[in-house]
Amino acid sequence: MRIFLGFLLSVSVLLFCSKETEKDILATTGNKKISREQYETFRKVMRMYPTSLNPHFPGQRSMITFMLETDAIFSKSKLNFAKGSIRSSNDWKWKKRYYPAQVYILETLVQNLGATEKEINDYYLKNKETFKKTVQVDSTGKDSSYYEEIAIVRDQISETLFLEKNKPDSAFLSRYGDSLPDQEMINREWVYSSKTNVASFFMKKLYQEKYGTPYPDSLDQIFGDGKAITPEDMEVILTWIPQERISYYDNPHGKKELAEWLLKWKLFAEKADEIGLSKSKEMKSIMDWAWKIDVADRYVKNRLIPAAQNSVKIDSSMLIYSIYDEKGMTSADTQSVNTKAESFYNSQIESIVDSMIFEIRKSANIQFTQNDLRDEKDKNPSDLLRQADSLRDTGSVEEAERIYSTLTRDFVFLSEGKKALAELAKIQMERQLYSQAISNYRKYLLSGADEAKKCNTFFMIGFIYDEYLDRPNLAEVNYKWVLKNSPDCELADDAEFMMLHLGEPMSSVEELQAEALRQGRKVEPFEEDTLEMEPQVSENL
Repeated sequence: MRIFLGFLLSVSVLLFCSKETEKDILATTGNKKISREQYETFRKVMRMYPTSLNPHFPGQRSMITFMLETDAIFSKSKLNFAKGSIRSSNDWKWKKRYYPAQVYILETLVQNLGATEKEINDYYLKNKETFKKTVQVDSTGKDSSYYEEIAIVRDQISETLFLEKNKPDSAFLSRYGDSLPDQEMINREWVYSSKTNVASFFMKKLYQEKYGTPYPDSLDQIFGDGKAITPEDMEVILTWIPQERISYYDNPHGKKELAEWLLKWKLFAEKADEIGLSKSKEMKSIMDWAWKIDVADRYVKNRLIPAAQNSVKIDSSMLIYSIYDEKGMTSADTQSVNTKAESFYNSQIESIVDSMIFEIRKSANIQFTQNDLRDEKDKNPSDLLRQADSLRDTGSVEEAERIYSTLTRDFVFLSEGKKALAELAKIQMERQLYSQAISNYRKYLLSGADEAKKCNTFFMIGFIYDEYLDRPNLAEVNYKWVLKNSPDCELADDAEFMMLHLGEPMSSVEELQAEALRQGRKVEPFEEDTLEMEPQVSENL
């Protein structure tokens, strides 16, 4: 019986642990599980990431989406894709120093004033009696004792260890002149002074230990051929700085600042390796994600973006009307057209890249297991569209609007996302959000709307300008598009009628449709069906 009860207890413990573990799993990619711990590590890497990523990836993605798609792209890339181009580069050589150095700064210097976790724990155990507290628990006068937790006394221990290794130097003591205060005050002010620029304090300390001389004031003594920091090292950090900020460092003071950054990372990385931080589980996970980000970034730049650039098609005639919307006038200068064309070109590349990444993540079979950290891209866009249509038809307009918005944000490169633009515009029109409605109708046209649907869309834009925004000039150019480009469409006669009565109130499109029916003309309701296919991903990518 005892054996049986023990077995049941073991099973219960295992089941409990399993449930706890499942709560920590955010998503699965194939047979691989992505945990909250990995997510927090990824967030840490992104907070420290030293360079600018391509604007198309991550773009507007949430952190969890960027993380999972990075992992999917990394898995998609060939095993030898980045070995020569990244691993052997000076950029990656410095990143292997940079990340351990950053963790050392944040978790050892800033948090512990240079003390390791082992040193703090050892000190606590050795001197535990000094952290014993006694309190009176009741009116009888009986006392109760307890030990303060290490988290409570961590700062006290780290300051004590700091003072044991780092006595106030003569330069610091000289500020007091001949009137030295008591040692407790000196120690307190010394610790505070060191904390205000802890990284600089320890850089100078480690420099003297490594090179045997005090830290120099001159740039020439730390930077140059054969020096601690070489011109090749400087080239790396210059590529990490945004182009618009390069000029700030193009002077002796700026170069010294850059050289000192590099020197800190070099010295602190060596120290992180010395104390075993570089070999910790957390540090290995950080470097693993940093490597995946670099590979995914390079893959997007070298494979996906060039493929997207070859697929971009721009209908300049559609862009002109977008400029009219923005400027509120029916003319566009060359500069405006060029600016708009460049903006649209970049947005088209982003959309095509997103479609390629969407196919990659579908192949990776990303599935979310929690609701607090997730996106909607693991759902079927056709199902989402049907759900939104059903909600709208049954009066749940707000929820329908939310799903349409999701489709336009996450699936605009698919037919479902394009149709959602027009459906969202309809809802916004009903809510008297006329400018937003025009914007989404226009995005629908720019997304490559079916030729048969352009007539209805241009008419609706013209109608909004005419009836709700009192902009007859803008209404006219949209009606004219219908008459010039779709003279045989069902709303062409209505567009002509509206042009003849610009500025005169018309209660609704339904009146126009009723008039058309009286005239014996067939009028189809305004709706969008299947639009052009989404971009396809080459098997060679």
